[in-house]
Amino acid sequence: MSHTLVFLCEESGYPAFEYLKENGYNPPKGVTIIKVPCSGRIDIEFLSEAVKNGVKRICVFGCFDGNCRYNWGNRKAMYRIGRLKALLKGAGVEDVSIEFIPVASTSYAKLRKELERRLGS
Repeated sequence: MSHTLVFLCEESGYPAFEYLKENGYNPPKGVTIIKVPCSGRIDIEFLSEAVKNGVKRICVFGCFDGNCRYNWGNRKAMYRIGRLKALLKGAGVEDVSIEFIPVASTSYAKLRKELERRLGS
């Protein structure tokens, strides 16, 4: 199983993840959970370095459009993810999955479904 990074915005994805953990959910092996203050703080250089080091899947769970505490953080994250996908495609790298998935702090059922769909149970 290849390594996966899961970024969780502390305003949306992380509270939902904490609820899941309190109720017995554990991510599969090979998954690293990273809490970030805002999905917009995730740097494209960090993501590209992770890919260079063998990460095959990156999931960013952030706020829905219009709900970002920092106004544009989720849009910055989506832009950076799109830019990195384009750079990887241009370099011929097609075996890496990078996604932005919007969630709310109370949408723990959606978070679990999305995690299981992408990572397995």
